[in-house]
Amino acid sequence: LYGVDINPLAVELAKLSIWLVTLAKGRPFGFLDHNLRSGDSLLGIHRLEQLTQLRMDTESGRQYQLRIFGQNVEAAVNEAIELRKRLRATTIRDIKDVEAMARLDREARRKLEFVELIADAMIGEALRCGGNAQALDTALDTLAAMAGDFLSGNEKMGEQIACQARANLAIDLPEDKPQRRPIHWALELPEVFTEGGFDAVIGNPPFVKGTSISGVLGAAYRKYIGNTLGRGKKASYADLCSFFLLRAHSLLNLHGSTGLVATNTISQGDTREMGLDQLFAD
Repeated sequence: LYGVDINPLAVELAKLSIWLVTLAKGRPFGFLDHNLRSGDSLLGIHRLEQLTQLRMDTESGRQYQLRIFGQNVEAAVNEAIELRKRLRATTIRDIKDVEAMARLDREARRKLEFVELIADAMIGEALRCGGNAQALDTALDTLAAMAGDFLSGNEKMGEQIACQARANLAIDLPEDKPQRRPIHWALELPEVFTEGGFDAVIGNPPFVKGTSISGVLGAAYRKYIGNTLGRGKKASYADLCSFFLLRAHSLLNLHGSTGLVATNTISQGDTREMGLDQLFAD
């Protein structure tokens, strides 16, 4: 069982509610910490190839060469997967077992710190370029060179990448919104995607009308989800729920199913064209 929510408090409440529902009175609170994450589920990479090739559109059919640093990325992910497998195999008897699981989780996340930094920078460039494919390709080529320098031991380059990522992720961010925190699915929960993805995705996505997305989340964010999740389809007034539907679909394995709560607009106009029509075409 895995879960993601943009609100850290919702994640903590999920841990508590699942603990209560399972009536696991003999188990200490916290046994799902490693599987429940906080971040923006629409913002981030969902396949490892996107990072190893430093391209957002690896599913378009175009072929890209594995980047030099791609081998380092894959090695770090494989090490993290082994740690998470040990974590999942832990038998929980008392608080010491939970503490041991927490240590394994922290170690797995440390293995992926530099990988997540590059992934954040990649998403930041996609936000900054606003759908200009040529500009994005150029920006990602530059990022690839910087990442290679960083992984060769240049710590100052790592600081520069981090600074650039923070600035780009904040582009056009409404003043009342917290800092954007991408969820990189293939890095947060890597063992799931070595098996092709989730068996099922369920959720109750927030409702935002298509005409309000730019005002609520920023125009750069609206362009980003339209160009990445929406595959560039010109459905200007598609509600936010259609993008959650597309994201859920992208996370499934070949036999997976999706169940999302939505309003009746899911089957109407631009929202239908963006979401259900594209899924049906697949």
